[in-house]
Amino acid sequence: VTVHRQPDPTSPHLDLAILGRANYFIGNCISSYSAFVAREREVKGYPTYFWGFPPDRSSAATPRDEL
Repeated sequence: VTVHRQPDPTSPHLDLAILGRANYFIGNCISSYSAFVAREREVKGYPTYFWGFPPDRSSAATPRDEL
C-alpha cells in the first residue's frame, strides 16, 4: 500500500475523480459529497457501501413496542 498526499491547495475535484474510480468506496449515507460519488459509481456499475447500512440484524428479529 502506498500513501500519497495532494500538495496545497487540495482539489475536491481530484478527490471526486479518485473516489469515483476506486475499487471500493465506503461513504457516509448523510453526506452530499458521498452521494455525488455514489451516483457516479452507480452509473459505472462500481460497488458502493455506506457505514452502518444495511444494519447487521434483520428487522424481523427486532421486536417493537408501538404506541
